Amino acid sequence: MATRRASYSSNYETTVEDFLLQNSDPSAPLQSRQSFSTVVNVPSRNAAGSPLGIVGEKALKINPFANILNRVAGSGYESVPQPGEWRDPQNRQGGQPRWKINWPKAICLLLPVVAFFLFLTIFSIPLRLRAFFTARSQLVCPHPFLPRPSLPLSDSSLQTPPQNLNSFDDKFHLSISPSTTTCNSFRITITTKDQGICDEFSHASRPSSGEEDAGEFVKSLGPQTFRITIEGAERLVRETPTRFWPGRCEYEFDFAVNNPGPVWLDVDYLYEQPSSTRPSSGPSSPLLPIPLQLDLCKSQCTQYFPAINGHPQSLFSTSPNNPPTTDDLPSCTGPRPIKGSYISPAIPSLSQSTTTSSSSHSSHTLPHPFTPTFVPSTCQFSHDGLLHRSHKTCLETSPPHRVLFLGDGRMADLFDLIKWRLDGKVGEPMTMTGMEKGNKAIMAGPNVHLRYVVDKSLDAKFNCDFMADFDTIAVSSPGRSSCPSPTSYLRHLSPVLTSWPRLMKACPGRHNPTKFIFLTTPPSSSVDAAKCRTREHANEVAVKKALEEGWSVVDVWGLVSPVARHVGGSDSLLKSDAKDPIVDEFLEKMGICGDESFV
Repeated sequence: MATRRASYSSNYETTVEDFLLQNSDPSAPLQSRQSFSTVVNVPSRNAAGSPLGIVGEKALKINPFANILNRVAGSGYESVPQPGEWRDPQNRQGGQPRWKINWPKAICLLLPVVAFFLFLTIFSIPLRLRAFFTARSQLVCPHPFLPRPSLPLSDSSLQTPPQNLNSFDDKFHLSISPSTTTCNSFRITITTKDQGICDEFSHASRPSSGEEDAGEFVKSLGPQTFRITIEGAERLVRETPTRFWPGRCEYEFDFAVNNPGPVWLDVDYLYEQPSSTRPSSGPSSPLLPIPLQLDLCKSQCTQYFPAINGHPQSLFSTSPNNPPTTDDLPSCTGPRPIKGSYISPAIPSLSQSTTTSSSSHSSHTLPHPFTPTFVPSTCQFSHDGLLHRSHKTCLETSPPHRVLFLGDGRMADLFDLIKWRLDGKVGEPMTMTGMEKGNKAIMAGPNVHLRYVVDKSLDAKFNCDFMADFDTIAVSSPGRSSCPSPTSYLRHLSPVLTSWPRLMKACPGRHNPTKFIFLTTPPSSSVDAAKCRTREHANEVAVKKALEEGWSVVDVWGLVSPVARHVGGSDSLLKSDAKDPIVDEFLEKMGICGDESFV
């Protein structure tokens, strides 16, 4: 038996073993003496040496709850063992029980303690488990009719550790982190192993005075440009990283695909921004050996397929539980650009088949069974200018409506597209710009007058006599430079965006207010993308200014980017998959078409 010490007083000590030898019956069985040793309490003695009642601080510290139980019992010990007296703790030799428990009082005192531990047990741990499993079971299902899940993704939603991807180029490391809370949301991380590239880029000289905003924007992109292409449930393309970490030379791309269903992902390295020591890189190269198929949605989220040939309800359309319907959506009105998604109108068996076509974005061949349909988010196009509708209400608008298209060749393409649509034709229009260079005017029906004026830099000076003749004025300009900074682009556009609406209000004889529509410029094939990375940011600054001055905005850049790398040359706006949503939104903002017919 291990030797323990028990304190009688400051000048009197003994051991448990000595006390047991002095106060036990040598003839008693060994088991009884061992049992006694686990419950013994050592009596204190006063100055005269007479035994005293047991007090808590003098109790042998074998049972740490002895003092508490002594107080709960209320009456303490009945007697103190005398020298030579044997006290059987189980009262097998007729001795008195050592404790008299006041059970009602003990229960009343212990009930709050028990209740407290029950509270922790019942509510604390189960709440965590319940929250975890609830989050897993209530996975957020995206839908093209609903707003896109928020970006950038929060770190709390990315609870799964990054999963490494097999990189085709050993200069880069790739990983993917799926979201655990939202279906088809994930983060792609690309890390450049050569840290020197980012160090040199971070310490590069600052831009000249007045261009600081362009320099800061470019620094947020990093020295290298990658293109990530998504096909399948939705078509998405991203070249601008959500975040760039120069200290780690790491690029993060957050994606929130706004439709359940399988997707195919491809990653391409495009170029490195040239510097004094590093020339511009060569042609783009794939970073994945083959496109990566992802199926990140549970069965509770059902893939949506848009209408076919303009019919609002298709036999092939499916949707998740309690989805919004077209009847729940308002019309896409208002000055702001329309947001939406490009969804392939395919039946489920076809969307997962081997039917493929080459994507203009990806280095590989991706599943791409049909031309994607643009599906507006939170609203719907309902005017009679849509495809497969009768355009009678547009053409017979009263009073007659005159439209001015002002800008470069992209505005000439839009001019042709509007004429083609209002004439009731579908498919790719036969451009009239090749037959008629420069300014042109034409009638669409009896009451719609269309006029195009070439003015790439918006240098023409218009007065009330000219401008007051138009009910809608549409403007788009790439600026004086093929690669303007946000500051210089805004400086170029501000006189037009600010003064023209004020001029029209001051013109005499105007009974109906003129509608002003600003169109952003799409990516251009005539610009070296490796040397010009500010066009997207310049468009964003111009959109903000236009809205502040009361213009309506059609974001041509945002509509073209997911379906075409650039517009220009042989890849004109007339051949882009974005032509139909651009025309739909433009006619919506013009407001000349009613909502009376459906064919």
